[in-house]
Amino acid sequence: NQYSTKYSAGGDNGVVNGIRGTIDFRDGNWQGYEGVDFEAIIDLGVSTVISEIRSSFLQNQSAWIFFPTEVEFEISADGFDYRSVKRFQHKIEISPGHEVIDFSYVLSKEKARFAKVKAKNVTICPDWHPGAGGEAWIFVDEIVVK
Repeated sequence: NQYSTKYSAGGDNGVVNGIRGTIDFRDGNWQGYEGVDFEAIIDLGVSTVISEIRSSFLQNQSAWIFFPTEVEFEISADGFDYRSVKRFQHKIEISPGHEVIDFSYVLSKEKARFAKVKAKNVTICPDWHPGAGGEAWIFVDEIVVK
Protein backbone atom coordinates (compact mmCIF):
# COMPACT_ATOMS: atom_id res chain seq x y z
CA ASN A 1 0.00 0.00 0.00
CA GLN A 2 1.12 3.52 -0.74
CA TYR A 3 1.77 5.95 2.11
CA SER A 4 -0.26 9.15 2.32
CA THR A 5 1.23 12.13 0.51
CA LYS A 6 0.39 14.14 3.66
CA TYR A 7 2.71 11.94 5.75
CA SER A 8 5.44 10.67 3.41
CA ALA A 9 8.55 11.00 5.64
CA GLY A 10 10.31 12.37 2.57
CA GLY A 11 9.42 9.59 0.15
CA ASP A 12 10.09 5.94 -0.59
CA ASN A 13 13.19 5.71 1.62
CA GLY A 14 11.70 7.70 4.49
CA VAL A 15 11.46 4.71 6.83
CA VAL A 16 15.12 3.74 6.33
CA ASN A 17 16.80 7.16 6.15
CA GLY A 18 18.36 7.07 9.62
CA ILE A 19 16.16 9.92 10.94
CA ARG A 20 13.87 8.73 13.68
CA GLY A 21 10.39 10.22 14.07
CA THR A 22 9.57 12.00 17.32
CA ILE A 23 6.42 11.85 19.41
CA ASP A 24 4.97 14.54 17.09
CA PHE A 25 3.32 12.94 14.04
CA ARG A 26 3.71 16.24 12.17
CA ASP A 27 7.53 16.25 12.41
CA GLY A 28 7.87 15.07 8.79
CA ASN A 29 9.64 11.82 9.67
CA TRP A 30 6.65 9.48 9.92
CA GLN A 31 5.03 7.64 7.04
CA GLY A 32 1.28 7.43 7.48
CA TYR A 33 -1.10 4.85 6.06
CA GLU A 34 -4.82 5.53 6.32
CA GLY A 35 -7.16 2.54 6.55
CA VAL A 36 -4.62 0.10 5.07
CA ASP A 37 -1.85 -2.20 6.29
CA PHE A 38 1.87 -1.48 6.00
CA GLU A 39 4.46 -3.62 4.24
CA ALA A 40 8.06 -2.81 3.35
CA ILE A 41 10.80 -4.88 1.76
CA ILE A 42 14.39 -3.92 2.50
CA ASP A 43 16.94 -5.06 -0.10
CA LEU A 44 20.37 -5.22 1.53
CA GLY A 45 22.02 -5.60 -1.88
CA VAL A 46 23.88 -8.80 -1.04
CA SER A 47 23.29 -11.77 1.20
CA THR A 48 24.52 -10.81 4.64
CA VAL A 49 24.26 -11.94 8.25
CA ILE A 50 21.28 -10.31 9.96
CA SER A 51 21.37 -10.07 13.73
CA GLU A 52 18.39 -7.77 14.39
CA ILE A 53 15.26 -6.34 12.79
CA ARG A 54 13.49 -3.39 14.42
CA SER A 55 10.67 -1.04 13.47
CA SER A 56 9.00 1.83 15.29
CA PHE A 57 5.35 2.83 15.36
CA LEU A 58 3.55 5.87 16.75
CA GLN A 59 0.26 6.05 18.57
CA ASN A 60 -1.76 9.24 18.96
CA GLN A 61 -5.37 8.16 19.27
CA SER A 62 -6.70 11.72 19.36
CA ALA A 63 -5.32 12.05 15.79
CA TRP A 64 -6.77 8.61 14.85
CA ILE A 65 -3.27 7.01 14.82
CA PHE A 66 -3.13 3.54 16.40
CA PHE A 67 -0.41 1.01 17.03
CA PRO A 68 -0.59 -1.97 14.69
CA THR A 69 -2.51 -5.02 15.90
CA GLU A 70 0.21 -7.28 14.51
CA VAL A 71 3.80 -6.86 13.30
CA GLU A 72 5.69 -9.55 11.44
CA PHE A 73 9.34 -9.78 10.37
CA GLU A 74 10.32 -12.04 7.49
CA ILE A 75 13.60 -12.73 5.69
CA SER A 76 14.48 -14.07 2.25
CA ALA A 77 17.56 -15.02 0.27
CA ASP A 78 15.95 -14.39 -3.14
CA GLY A 79 13.16 -11.84 -2.60
CA PHE A 80 10.46 -14.38 -3.52
CA ASP A 81 10.36 -17.00 -0.79
CA TYR A 82 10.08 -15.37 2.64
CA ARG A 83 10.29 -17.05 6.02
CA SER A 84 8.68 -15.53 9.09
CA VAL A 85 11.18 -15.05 11.93
CA LYS A 86 8.95 -13.18 14.41
CA ARG A 87 5.31 -12.18 14.78
CA PHE A 88 4.08 -9.80 17.49
CA GLN A 89 0.45 -9.44 18.56
CA HIS A 90 -0.58 -6.12 20.07
CA LYS A 91 -3.91 -5.38 21.77
CA ILE A 92 -5.44 -1.99 21.02
CA GLU A 93 -6.53 -0.25 24.22
CA ILE A 94 -7.69 3.23 25.11
CA SER A 95 -4.63 5.44 25.47
CA PRO A 96 -4.98 9.20 25.98
CA GLY A 97 -1.28 9.92 25.43
CA HIS A 98 1.15 9.82 22.56
CA GLU A 99 3.82 7.15 22.49
CA VAL A 100 6.29 5.36 20.27
CA ILE A 101 6.83 1.63 20.50
CA ASP A 102 9.66 -0.40 18.99
CA PHE A 103 9.10 -3.93 17.82
CA SER A 104 12.50 -5.62 17.81
CA TYR A 105 13.79 -9.13 17.30
CA VAL A 106 17.31 -10.47 17.66
CA LEU A 107 18.10 -13.24 15.19
CA SER A 108 20.65 -16.00 15.52
CA LYS A 109 22.88 -14.52 12.81
CA GLU A 110 20.72 -15.57 9.87
CA LYS A 111 21.89 -14.95 6.29
CA ALA A 112 19.50 -13.14 3.97
CA ARG A 113 19.43 -10.41 1.35
CA PHE A 114 15.88 -9.22 1.97
CA ALA A 115 13.95 -8.31 5.10
CA LYS A 116 10.22 -7.69 5.12
CA VAL A 117 8.24 -5.79 7.77
CA LYS A 118 4.47 -6.15 7.79
CA ALA A 119 2.09 -4.38 10.14
CA LYS A 120 -1.68 -4.72 10.39
CA ASN A 121 -3.67 -1.53 10.80
CA VAL A 122 -6.69 -1.56 13.09
CA THR A 123 -8.26 -0.13 9.86
CA ILE A 124 -11.38 1.43 11.42
CA CYS A 125 -11.48 3.45 14.63
CA PRO A 126 -12.99 1.27 17.40
CA ASP A 127 -16.49 1.81 18.80
CA TRP A 128 -15.13 3.48 21.97
CA HIS A 129 -13.16 6.08 19.93
CA PRO A 130 -14.67 9.54 19.11
CA GLY A 131 -13.97 8.79 15.42
CA ALA A 132 -15.68 5.37 15.56
CA GLY A 133 -16.20 4.02 12.06
CA GLY A 134 -13.66 6.37 10.47
CA GLU A 135 -10.46 5.13 8.85
CA ALA A 136 -7.62 4.69 11.32
CA TRP A 137 -3.99 5.54 10.63
CA ILE A 138 -0.81 3.55 11.16
CA PHE A 139 2.43 5.57 11.40
CA VAL A 140 5.82 3.92 10.94
CA ASP A 141 9.36 5.21 11.00
CA GLU A 142 12.82 3.82 11.04
CA ILE A 143 13.11 0.24 10.13
CA VAL A 144 16.54 -1.02 11.15
CA VAL A 145 18.11 -4.20 9.79
CA LYS A 146 21.56 -4.99 11.14
